[in-house]
Amino acid sequence: MEGINELELRSVLKNKKSSQDVIATIMRRILDPSLSWEDKRAFWHFLYLSQRQGSLIELLVHSLKSKLRIPFDLVIRLTSDKGIKPSALALAAVVKGLRRQNAIPDLVCATGWDALDSRILQLREEFLADKNEEQKHFKKNLIEKYEFLLNQRMNDQASRVLRRLLQLFPEDISLQNLKSTFDEQWARDILASHNADLVADKLERAYIAPSRADQEMLNCFAKFAEHNCIEHKNLALNMAIGFIFVEEYALALEILSTAESSVSTDWLRVELLVLARRFIEALEVLNHLEVKFSNDPESTFAVSYLRAQCLHALGEGGAAIEIMQSIVRIRPDFRSAHALIRDWTEGVDWT
Repeated sequence: MEGINELELRSVLKNKKSSQDVIATIMRRILDPSLSWEDKRAFWHFLYLSQRQGSLIELLVHSLKSKLRIPFDLVIRLTSDKGIKPSALALAAVVKGLRRQNAIPDLVCATGWDALDSRILQLREEFLADKNEEQKHFKKNLIEKYEFLLNQRMNDQASRVLRRLLQLFPEDISLQNLKSTFDEQWARDILASHNADLVADKLERAYIAPSRADQEMLNCFAKFAEHNCIEHKNLALNMAIGFIFVEEYALALEILSTAESSVSTDWLRVELLVLARRFIEALEVLNHLEVKFSNDPESTFAVSYLRAQCLHALGEGGAAIEIMQSIVRIRPDFRSAHALIRDWTEGVDWT
C-alpha cells in the first residue's frame, strides 16, 4: 500500500455508489492515461485488498495486451496466493519488465517468487543496498549540517537538526553521545551568558509618526524613485541610501531590489534587513554571502559582526556575545564590536 493517495480513493468512495459502480469507476481510473502511475497504484492495491481478484486479473490482462504498466508486486502476490508457479519465460519477462520500468521497489514486500528465481532476490538485495547507501549519505549530510550550524553558534537550528537525526536513527549510540555533549555545552552556555541575559530594559527612542504633508511628500518621492530606478538601475543604490536617511528601510529594500547585482548591493541589502528587524531573512542572506565571498577575509568579520547582531536580537544573547568576543580577540581595534559587547553585558569586563 505504499504511496496510496487517500484523497483519490476518498473522492470515489464518498459518493456512496453501489459496489459495482465503485469498481467500474476504479477500473476507469486505472485505465485513464492522464492519471499518474503513483495514483493508479492506489486503485490497483484497493482492488487487491478488497478481494476483487476477478476485476484485478481482468485489468492485468488488458494492461498487458495494451502494453501498459502493471503492479508487479500484485502479480507476484496473486500467483503465490493461489500456488501458481510461473514458467521460466514468464519469470524472465517479469525480471526484464522490472528493470525497464524501474519497478524494482515493487519487490520489497513481494517475496512469493524468491524460491523460483534467484534474480528476484538479487534485484531486491541490490535495491535495498542502494537505499542503505542513500540513507548513509543522507545521515552524513545531516551530521555535517548540524556541525556547521553548531560552529556558527546557531544552537537552536542545530538542536532541531540533531533532534531529527535522533528520530531517524534512534539506535545510533554515537548520536546519543552527540546529544549528551550538546546538552552539556548548552547548559554551560546558559551559565556563561547569565549576566548578559540580565540586561535591563532600556528606553528606546520614541517613534514620532510623520505629518500628513511629510507622508505625502515621502509617497511622491517613493513613486518617483521606483519609476526611475526601473528604467535606470544605476540609480537604485543611491536612492536606497537616501531612504535610509529618513529611516524608511522597507522602501529602501524595495528600491534596492531593482538595482543591478554587485558587491555593494549585496552588503547593503543585508544591512537593510538588519535595520528593518527582519533578522531571520538577514541570517539567510549572511549564509549566502559567507559562501559567495569566502575568499575575502574581511567578509568573514563583516558576516560575523552582522550575524551576532541578528542572534542577539532574536534572543540568543550568549551566542551573539561569543561571536563578538572572537572578533575582538583577532581584531582588538574593532571598536564597534567592543561597544556592542559592553552594551549587551551592561559594561561587564569580559577580558
